[in-house]
Amino acid sequence: MTMDKSLIYKAAHIAPSARQLAWQEMELTAFVHYTVNAFTDKEWGDGSESPSIFNPSDCSPRQWAEVCGSAGFKMIILTCKHHDGFCLWPSKYTEHSVKNSPWKNGKGDVVRELSDACRERNIKFGVYLSPWDRHEPSYGDSPVYNQYFKNQLTELLTNYGRIECLWFDGACGEGPNGKRQEYDWDGYYKLINQLQPDALISDIGPDVRWCGNEAGKSRAAEWSVLNVNKSILAFNYENCITENIGGRDTLGDGSCLKWYPAEVDTSIRPGWFYHRSEDDEVKSPAKLMDIYFNSVGHNGVLLLNIPPDKRGRFHENDVKNLLEFNRLRQNGCEENLASGARAEASVEREGFAASKILDGNKNSFWQTPPWHESAEINFDFGTPQTFNCVMLQEHICSGQRIEKYSLHAQVDGKWQTLTSGFTVGYKEMRRFDQITASKVKLVIHESRYSPTLSNFALYLFPEIKEEAAIKTETPGLARQAQKILRAASENLPEFPAANLLDGSRDTCWSSKPGETMPQFVQIDLGEPRDIQGFLMLPNQHGGGHIFDYEFYVSRNGSEWGRPVAAGQFSNLVNNPVYQKIYFDEPQRGIRFICLKALTASENYDHIKIADLNVIPVK
Repeated sequence: MTMDKSLIYKAAHIAPSARQLAWQEMELTAFVHYTVNAFTDKEWGDGSESPSIFNPSDCSPRQWAEVCGSAGFKMIILTCKHHDGFCLWPSKYTEHSVKNSPWKNGKGDVVRELSDACRERNIKFGVYLSPWDRHEPSYGDSPVYNQYFKNQLTELLTNYGRIECLWFDGACGEGPNGKRQEYDWDGYYKLINQLQPDALISDIGPDVRWCGNEAGKSRAAEWSVLNVNKSILAFNYENCITENIGGRDTLGDGSCLKWYPAEVDTSIRPGWFYHRSEDDEVKSPAKLMDIYFNSVGHNGVLLLNIPPDKRGRFHENDVKNLLEFNRLRQNGCEENLASGARAEASVEREGFAASKILDGNKNSFWQTPPWHESAEINFDFGTPQTFNCVMLQEHICSGQRIEKYSLHAQVDGKWQTLTSGFTVGYKEMRRFDQITASKVKLVIHESRYSPTLSNFALYLFPEIKEEAAIKTETPGLARQAQKILRAASENLPEFPAANLLDGSRDTCWSSKPGETMPQFVQIDLGEPRDIQGFLMLPNQHGGGHIFDYEFYVSRNGSEWGRPVAAGQFSNLVNNPVYQKIYFDEPQRGIRFICLKALTASENYDHIKIADLNVIPVK
């Protein structure tokens, strides 16, 4: 599309700050989610938990640092306080902390132990402090709580040495007083800049943005130069789930352009906190490699969560897969098969020859003259090389510019297209079918102002055998005899309740919009069964997620009694995975079940469920 050259010039010359560049070069960072949830088996605590339940038998932040360091991770971010309000350090501003737990007789400090362990391993240390606090009575009294939050920030920023990153989410709910909290983000940022001026502020922050999902993948075109024409908070809420947030048609008038790179966060398990039921659902090394290519290999930084178990250690399954992931990654990138090639470009700026792409110096680069927005670079290896992966890097200190490219190999005198893509940025990695060739060419079809390239590599990744894949089967009861008994709404033909039993993740049942809560669905299991819990898969396409729920069982379909399970489904909006709920004790001789939704997330007036089943007693 035709655009004002001054706007394109400006967008092409936006570059990262020193701390943004240092963050990008880390590539792999780790999240450690740990709190009372590891002992209650919940994803989100409600703040009523007693500090006495936090009592790990072998809490070892040193093990966390050793594993992360051995797996190639350069920073660890700890959930110092999650939504439950429980503090992993002895905060003087609340009694809801480790100081009132039996762990180390109330003398323990997880933040201290991990920050020390990270320094021992030369790993950077960051902190997560949830703005949503479901325990603190002042939450909802905005001025009072904002000061409380700043007090806790001050403790973390002044008592634990250098903090490399502050990580915030925008979670917000009603407080114990029934009021909605208004966060003082500008005040939080000002305090951080005063106490830790070099710290990066991420996710809901001015330095790094959320990629828009928790599935471990970035966009088809992941731009770091964005038109941030609203507050950081508003931009993150409204734009992060949009596919195109950096294309030419989104640049506006150029007055709000900002280097705002993407962080790709996901968990090594389905949940973010440890659950014993997920011990056999740890992401496999092959899956972690896929995530690596879709994050680090697509102009992002990977933030991978590893949750400690009730002992206070990373589980053996997590450790095994992390270390194998590191081995696969290192083996694949061990040798750049293009390093000895002769590089020639169709056009190049004086002093920026194509040979600089292969000189191993990240600060030297090839570039075209101004406004030459397309080019070809030919690589001749002399002797045939076998490879199945390409890695490209722009010189992002000059800006992000490449908009479309393709890679080709010459085989038997004919050019074959191996792969193609859009943005490059800090790093772009693409896998393709293994091929042997002595000549390849990179075609840059479109770019802004003039493209740059600081690194080009070809790798041969060994075939990865899937030895410990994520479980796709759930432990639910066979479907044959099940049928819908009744549902609160059955008048939406495109969302019938029968969709709950069809085994598809892509269909769902929906209650009727506008009907009052609660909403419910009942299922006839076909014959009496002994069950120990239930499974619920939320809608996979959009909203309508249940928040507060109750679950009932019946032997005759008319007498239901009290709920055998009740609580909240946490974080379904961003992480809509199977919810496995186990009862306090098995229920025997049950033929009928009922799931009742008391409230829905994000103020929805109806609910949508993809799958509902029970977990039989083994």
